[in-house]
Amino acid sequence: MDFLKSPAMHRVCTADASMHRFIKFAGSAALGKSAALVIRCMRKCTQDAPLMHRAPPDGAAPYMVDIAMTEPEPSFEERKWKQEFEAAERRWIYELQKDDARREHDKNRDFHTDVNKNAVDASNLTLRTLVVINGGAAIAVLTFLGGVAAKDKVDFAHVGRVAHTIIWFAFGVALAVTSLALAYCTHYATAATSSSYAMNWEHPYLSDGPKTRRWRWIKRGIHLASATTALASMVLFLIGMFTASTAITDMLVK
Repeated sequence: MDFLKSPAMHRVCTADASMHRFIKFAGSAALGKSAALVIRCMRKCTQDAPLMHRAPPDGAAPYMVDIAMTEPEPSFEERKWKQEFEAAERRWIYELQKDDARREHDKNRDFHTDVNKNAVDASNLTLRTLVVINGGAAIAVLTFLGGVAAKDKVDFAHVGRVAHTIIWFAFGVALAVTSLALAYCTHYATAATSSSYAMNWEHPYLSDGPKTRRWRWIKRGIHLASATTALASMVLFLIGMFTASTAITDMLVK
């Protein structure tokens, strides 16, 4: 029972039946067990018991035990294992974040490739169509004038009015070709914007780089110019068709 008088047992406890059972068990356990085992046994027997001071039975000397004794300090091996576990957990989380980052990077590249391909195909088809309809209209007017010139009586004043409509179609072709070139520049600026993003291993995995904002504004400006020239080419085609129709109608009536 010398251990019960050591500094670890710096207080004494009440003499209820459960505490007597603990003292009896602790006295025998202290012979071959460590102090940590005795403290754990005491905490198990006296869990949630209040601190009291009573006279023990059978004339024994008063004693008290601090019920709220703290857990023993973890050993060096336990602390080392805990540190290794936490380091492994951090590495595992970091690898998961890297996998998420790779998926986001791949997704961004795939998205850029698909959208860029579809945009190029659609813009090329639209602009080629504008070139064809404007050029075809100019060729049709020239063919008509060739047939009129083969006749004996030709009113060159009306022929000149019809021929003047070719200018509208010529400018329409020029604007369509310009829009086609601007569309290429738009796709290039889009690719440059996507390539300028900074790729990170932590969320957010993509962020603006030092040149991203500038390329974004360049892309918007060129895109607007390309769409404007394409629309202007379509407007010139409609004006040319209306003018040619009016001139041919006047020539045939007179």
